[in-house]
Amino acid sequence: MDSVKIESEGKGYDVINFSGLEVTDISGSNAVLKAHLTGSLSEVKILRPGIGYPRKPKITLSGGNGSGAVLESNLVKTNIISNFKGSTAVSIGFTTIDFLNGHNFDDGEEVSYISNSNQNINPLVNNSNYFVGIVSTTQLKLYKTKEKALGKTDPIVFTGIGSGTHSLKTLNSKNTITKIYVKSRGEGYSNRNISVLSQISVNNQENGINTFDHYIFAKNHNFKDEDIVQYQNNNTPISGLSTQTNYYVKVVDENKFKLSVQGPSGSEKDNYNNKKYVKFNSIGSGIHTFSYPPIQINVEYVSGISTTPSLEPIVLGSVENVFVTNEGKNYGSSNILNYHRRPYVGLSSISECILKPVILNGSIIDVQVLNFGKGYKKDIDIKICGKGKYAEVYPIVLLERRYI
Repeated sequence: MDSVKIESEGKGYDVINFSGLEVTDISGSNAVLKAHLTGSLSEVKILRPGIGYPRKPKITLSGGNGSGAVLESNLVKTNIISNFKGSTAVSIGFTTIDFLNGHNFDDGEEVSYISNSNQNINPLVNNSNYFVGIVSTTQLKLYKTKEKALGKTDPIVFTGIGSGTHSLKTLNSKNTITKIYVKSRGEGYSNRNISVLSQISVNNQENGINTFDHYIFAKNHNFKDEDIVQYQNNNTPISGLSTQTNYYVKVVDENKFKLSVQGPSGSEKDNYNNKKYVKFNSIGSGIHTFSYPPIQINVEYVSGISTTPSLEPIVLGSVENVFVTNEGKNYGSSNILNYHRRPYVGLSSISECILKPVILNGSIIDVQVLNFGKGYKKDIDIKICGKGKYAEVYPIVLLERRYI
């Protein structure tokens, strides 16, 4: 497989967590393709809001060689509520409670236990107060007094488990981020990355490294002049390159590019402007990957925050080009002259999962998974249909690509 032509770019694909392309053919195999997507910021998911801000923090989007996104946080003083599953977060005879995405509590903090109309988790009593002893950001123990919580002595031992979703709620209100507003979506944010093997490229036919003229040969790399890229390697690096340095791209042609080291603040492009390119003295070993910096949210550090935030940008866009990482073998026809039998290239396939929301007093408090499905990756969303509004539900995908 030499190249892939895009017949329709599509739209609304997750640039950061794109599910990937699938190649199907009756005889061909082993082709590996990377879809390069470019788009704009759509929203920011709050996985962990951060607690205790003294003022509204500055939030920015970086990476992907994009620009122009403008964000603003909504800071609200409120009680902190963290939910956990009564059937899986605790165990009989043990003392810890496990939270999927962090509990957001402080050591020694007083909280109220809420069963949400489910059977109490013994010996806890609904609407009663306890004190938190921190084990980790996702695990804690409960105590009857603050002194015991801080001293980590005599934690409450669970003698029963419950069903459904249970909650712990702070008695005191704190400043926290409830929403991130996208004031401007920006443009040009991309997941572009290409990989080449450790082999000499002198005939301009095979992807690899040219140590004579010091360039990378990668068919249809689609990089642009002044793009910033990062280098990664799974074995021995190319001599002259570092995985700890950013580089500027100098395009030689559609298949070749050179690299200049990004300088310190104030002189970042000096090497590029002076045409000082990295010299490759060896090809290293393994696979060499050149990629745009990861697209990520940056939160201005504010002293006094008791729990740091975790924010996930959602960048939606279209497929700009496809890079052939591995050409594979046995595609087409070897015994019929001029017969161009094309393999099918499309989105990775999935099987359907089945979900059931659990509603209490007009609010969705849990989602039961009736059928896990398979083939899912991180670029899926859950849409809630019907009466009601404001509910947000985020999927979690296991490594084996099941939906939970």
